[in-house]
Amino acid sequence: MEIFGSLKIAGDEENEIKYCKVNQKSKIERILTNWGLKRTGLLLSLTGTTFPDKDKQKEIVKALAEVLASTGAWVISDAIDDVGNILKEAVLEVEAINDYKPVIIGVFRWETFGQKYCKMNRVPQEDKHFTHFIFVDDGIGFDEYRVKLDSTISSSAFGSVGAKIPVVVLNICNDVNNKYLELSVENDHPVLSFGDSKSKMQLTDENMKGKEHLVSYITSANSIEYAYAILKSVIGTNDKSIDILRLSIVWNESHDQVASLVKKSSHWNDETYKHKLLKFALESNNGKTTPTLVSSGIDLATFCQNNLVRLFSKIGDAGCGVDTLGDVQDYVMHETDVLLDIANGVKTNEIAIICLFIWSIFSMRYDVSYQLWRLSENKMTAAVFACKCLERMKKCTGNEDRKTRIEWMIGKYDHRSTWILTKCYADKKNKAKKCLVRERKEFGGTSTLLMANQNKVFIQNNACQAALNDIWLEPLSTDETSNPFWKIMLFMVNPLLAGFFLNFENLDSKKDGNEKCYGAWRLKRARDFMKSTLVKFMYDMLSFLVFLTIFAYAIVFSTNQALSAVNYALMVWVFTFAIEEIRQLFVSNGDYFTDIWNWIDLLAFVMFVVGEVLCHINLEIARIIMALDFIVYSLRLLHACTCLRNIGPKLVMIGKMMQDLVYFLIIMMIVVVSYAIATQSILYPNSPVTWYTFYKTLKIPYWNIFGELGLEDIEDVVNCTNDTMAGFDGLPRCPTKIGTYIVPIMMAIYMLIVHVLLLNLLIAMFSFTFEKVQVENDKHWCFLRYKLIREYYDRPFLCPPLMLISHVTRFVFYLRRKLGKKQSRSSNAFCTHVDKTESDRLMRWERMHAERAKLNKKDLTHLEESSLSGTYTEIRRNLLIDI
Repeated sequence: MEIFGSLKIAGDEENEIKYCKVNQKSKIERILTNWGLKRTGLLLSLTGTTFPDKDKQKEIVKALAEVLASTGAWVISDAIDDVGNILKEAVLEVEAINDYKPVIIGVFRWETFGQKYCKMNRVPQEDKHFTHFIFVDDGIGFDEYRVKLDSTISSSAFGSVGAKIPVVVLNICNDVNNKYLELSVENDHPVLSFGDSKSKMQLTDENMKGKEHLVSYITSANSIEYAYAILKSVIGTNDKSIDILRLSIVWNESHDQVASLVKKSSHWNDETYKHKLLKFALESNNGKTTPTLVSSGIDLATFCQNNLVRLFSKIGDAGCGVDTLGDVQDYVMHETDVLLDIANGVKTNEIAIICLFIWSIFSMRYDVSYQLWRLSENKMTAAVFACKCLERMKKCTGNEDRKTRIEWMIGKYDHRSTWILTKCYADKKNKAKKCLVRERKEFGGTSTLLMANQNKVFIQNNACQAALNDIWLEPLSTDETSNPFWKIMLFMVNPLLAGFFLNFENLDSKKDGNEKCYGAWRLKRARDFMKSTLVKFMYDMLSFLVFLTIFAYAIVFSTNQALSAVNYALMVWVFTFAIEEIRQLFVSNGDYFTDIWNWIDLLAFVMFVVGEVLCHINLEIARIIMALDFIVYSLRLLHACTCLRNIGPKLVMIGKMMQDLVYFLIIMMIVVVSYAIATQSILYPNSPVTWYTFYKTLKIPYWNIFGELGLEDIEDVVNCTNDTMAGFDGLPRCPTKIGTYIVPIMMAIYMLIVHVLLLNLLIAMFSFTFEKVQVENDKHWCFLRYKLIREYYDRPFLCPPLMLISHVTRFVFYLRRKLGKKQSRSSNAFCTHVDKTESDRLMRWERMHAERAKLNKKDLTHLEESSLSGTYTEIRRNLLIDI
């Protein structure tokens, strides 16, 4: 019978190592059950003694550590000396990096180690990496017992259900135990020898007959080759009872290797088995095996139907709280503003690929995301979408390492999207522009150009700018020779003449017979002319200049309590502005308050309302508020300048400089306030607690910054009084005598710090910001232009205050659509609906260019997940155990 016990570790009284002394009647199953050991996915049987090559020792340590961490392998070892140290270092490395304690069972003779350890009731520090000991009694053949132990654990009772555990015998030494190796080969256990032991292995021809494939050697000095040699040893057994496919997926094997194993696998017809393997490949970021599994007959729509919720529920540390596909749809909509139609099920493989691609982006699994991106039919849109998601994730993370990785991924997908678009545009310009605005049903009916609403790099592309030019002038022709700017401006005075002298795109001519009369044709062309985004913009600017002129007249010449025609006109104008802001708020998809110009509009509106109300209460305060409101409204004119290449980026510089100024003012405030209080206490002690004291204390130091020193109020004061309440009326208060000497010295130091140091620091900060924006001048201008065109395209064609008519008309049509039985498909220049034939043609043409976008092999070297002992090792271990 077995004798169980536990041994303390020298220097560590808290932890113990379980042991068992075995004899001829001992049952191995009973021992493992007593210890609570249940399952593993791989068994490594290690033997060896001396191995003097220190460089190779380090590589073998790395290889063993990777295998143990990624597969959860058990190790049975009788190794001592150099090989024992190799095992110990590998175990310690796994524990340090992965917080995982592998099962290491030491098998030794009772008389050699067991008797000594049990007598001391201690295990020396050099053996603390073992989790269990089996001490073999003297009457049992040691090598025979080792092989029996390997075979018993290899049985399905201790492995994954329905398959044997693969066993690999590792021989790491110059002194070869030929008997144990022969017995292992007889029992069909593969043997892998490291180092120079090949010449010393003396396996008889009788034992090796027909089993030569079970013995392999490796002399490389590379840890990766060591690790993969173990996998190849298992594959080389050709044992159908071992599920080698799982192990090859854990190792992220090549496409050809996994594809061949899929064909041979007896489990591949099991749908559940296939889904578990694919789910594992996705979760463990296996970029090589994922596309192989997908192309081997897995129905992705069915897979997503069963597994997508579980995948999304594991995003982040706390998950994203999804329980149904509808929750997944809402989560994606909330995070990306893209509505995936999956609440009632994932219906097509393309939508399934996009769902998995979105999951891989959210969960930061780059290798898998790249492979899913390659499988997608909408590669350009998917790359733009990835950048959109990653930008939002970047804003929400405070971890610098994670932020750096997100920026790296953004760079990759930015490059792919612009690369595809550039190739398409170089081939056929009109087709490329159609691809940009084509409705993508798989992404909720949006277009690539709309999805890139925050992607400055993509918007800067020539194809995007060409598409925006078309939208900016539509329905006018983009030919500058036929429609010069001065001619467009001229016919804004009389739009009825525009149809005669301007060229229009894709509109009926005067003689095509579609209109009933000549007058109706002129009105239609006039309406089309006024619907041009450029024309709407110009009308709006002219209207706004008229508004500012009336506003200026009102606050300069007509400020009184009685309401006049001017006041009523201003109210109607401002009311129109307010209605337009409400419309923008409802169509902005939550981005309304992220635009600084909308905040300026709201501030101007609130100040106008407050000013009008106060006109009947306190005219003086009302006049001040209205004057300030005029400044705010005037600033709104700068918004029109964003479309100008030389001015738009300057506004970006000003905005960034204002951010620099906020941080600078914190430093300046500390210096100014501390100096102000110090000088006030020295010059005028015992000052009264009044607002005037606070005002005077801060006034002089502040104006000192701009050169107003005021030394005459300190040194040459003649007519003054010592009354502490002086300063309100009559004579000023006299400074203290000592203050007239000390404060000028303090002022000299203060001016040196403020003028020489702080102001030059501010100039340097502004210069750095200027240079940084100037380098990307064109990118900022293109993005500002995109936003301006997007805003004015959606605006009504009538300018304020006539815009009220357009708003009422739009609202009526909106109610009719809501109340009607049929909902018309909304299509505009930014998102154009095309028929299925044309859509398929454009998709194939885009895919032709996208297929040429290859990933640089060096990219993968930057990703820690590519390592077997990376982030997803626990998932890899669980696959071999739990499937």
